Amino acid sequence: MRPVTRAGLVSVVALATACSSASTTSVANYQGTYQLWLVGGTNGCALAGVAEGQSISKIPLVVAQDSVVPQNMTATLGGSAGLLMTTLVGTSVLTGTLGGSQVTLTPGPVDGGMPPSGSKGNCTFTTSVVVSLNFAGDTVQGTIVYGDNTNSGSDCGSLRSCQTVLAVAGVLTQGDS
Repeated sequence: MRPVTRAGLVSVVALATACSSASTTSVANYQGTYQLWLVGGTNGCALAGVAEGQSISKIPLVVAQDSVVPQNMTATLGGSAGLLMTTLVGTSVLTGTLGGSQVTLTPGPVDGGMPPSGSKGNCTFTTSVVVSLNFAGDTVQGTIVYGDNTNSGSDCGSLRSCQTVLAVAGVLTQGDS
């Protein structure tokens, strides 16, 4: 085994840095503001304002990618859909890690510290959300899926496994470079 020299160590560090830089520059830039159309699917959680087949348009989604690790993505949902999300889960800011052109986003820090909760008899619950997006050029499509997390009380009934699904489609209206 040969000893590592200072020059050899510098070469390894330089090579690692070059590889690291190359991998971050190959990440696609999806930053910008997208105008979304949402279409209500099944509303198993009986969320107010969501009806099967109902569409909502002109919902802004502002997408940002970390400047150091561009795979780290933050998205903020606006309009009436963002207000609904904030009411249900405590925030409209979502975070996730981009893999190719796909990202799965979940709520970031909740405004006020704790997510909102509800109760129905001896059942207490909070609502969760997962947003799955697929970017293609200047378009995006995917789903928003709400579900409830319960204490499994006998009054929870269908809340234990409910899902409310919205289909998402959108177009980039203002990109960031």
